Amino acid sequence: MSKNRNNRKKRNKATTVSAPPVPPLRTDPSDPEAKQIDTPTILLPQSKDTPIGNRVGFWPAWLKGWRLVVEVATLAALLIASYALRPVLSATYSASTMPGDDTARITVTNIGVGVPIRGVSARFVTNKVVFDNRFTLRLQHYIVFDAYSAPTVASGESFTVGCHLTWSMWMNDVGSGFFAFGEVRPDTTALAIGFTFKNGILTLDNTGGKTQIRMFGAFGFKRYPVTAVDGNLIVRYNWPFSLFPCEKIIHVIGTAYDGATRWRLAPESEPTVLDAKLPGGFSVTATGSPDRAYGLTATMDR
Repeated sequence: MSKNRNNRKKRNKATTVSAPPVPPLRTDPSDPEAKQIDTPTILLPQSKDTPIGNRVGFWPAWLKGWRLVVEVATLAALLIASYALRPVLSATYSASTMPGDDTARITVTNIGVGVPIRGVSARFVTNKVVFDNRFTLRLQHYIVFDAYSAPTVASGESFTVGCHLTWSMWMNDVGSGFFAFGEVRPDTTALAIGFTFKNGILTLDNTGGKTQIRMFGAFGFKRYPVTAVDGNLIVRYNWPFSLFPCEKIIHVIGTAYDGATRWRLAPESEPTVLDAKLPGGFSVTATGSPDRAYGLTATMDR
């Protein structure tokens, strides 16, 4: 009995020997003795039975698509809002109540939705004048006149501009004459283009620029009636959503009727009035700009 008990005690007191530590695996590719371990690739099922929400990459693509839609819709909304808020200028013509007054009176109204225009300026320029249906004066920005200016024109407000587009033509019996801007009155100075016939050839007196003529000798000249007039009223302005100044061109045409000039507003795309149709006349072309030198040329029909 005692021997058995001693044997059990010996077995119970047996020494426990731990295993030596396992060195870590070396996976350095530069070490030839390193043991390489391939990492298994885990593939998730992508069958039709897999729920849509668990598919890899679906939600990021879905979110990117909606983000693009939102950005495009926002940009389109801004463009539509800017177009709706743009200033719109309308023009109407009113006849002068003064007898013999050939001034074209144009009323311009800002009919835009709540957006004022700023830095407003209006200029008028004559494009062409036909006299007696035989003589033509073409003016390519030869004279530009400032007619109106205002810091602001609010929505619904309007302003009226008097456009002096008409020139007059005078010629005497010896073949000398001139085109004058506006009305010619005794003892006044007017802007004019003089011409003379020398040996049957038309010669311009001021081919290099503008000339002021003293109208003390106009009584020896015959005035030729105006057949047609063509001009533009140019309105320039700024508004908050535009990076550059805006421009509105109002085309004005006048024709002779019952001894006076009858005006009408024409589309901007409508061509200028035709040249003189009757034979035996001539035409003069004056070119220039507000900041450059001016030049004159003449052609004869006779």
